[in-house]
Amino acid sequence: RDELAEAQAIEPDDVETLVRFSELHAVRKDWGRAITCLERALEIEPRDATAHMNLGITFLRQRPDPKRVIEHFSRYLELEPGSPQAERMRGTIREMQAELAAGTTPAGAGSGP
Repeated sequence: RDELAEAQAIEPDDVETLVRFSELHAVRKDWGRAITCLERALEIEPRDATAHMNLGITFLRQRPDPKRVIEHFSRYLELEPGSPQAERMRGTIREMQAELAAGTTPAGAGSGP
């Protein structure tokens, strides 16, 4: 963790460092900070697929936000259509779309893609 903090102090706008910090915050269930790091990473590099994936997962785990999950997983799939996670993400998107259509909160939230 000290190396990450040092890296962020040296390069506060480094996308990889921001994504890694978001992962640390997510492990601690500090969702607000995780989201802040990922949103900053996407301000710097809107095409960062990992940041989109992690932001979608965060919105799925912290409190289900189907629209944001769909938004970030869809963007990830545009950038990485053949990734190993692609089919699972497509399934999660379909589940979120069904939940939105039904007007209910997603069941099994927190399980992630």
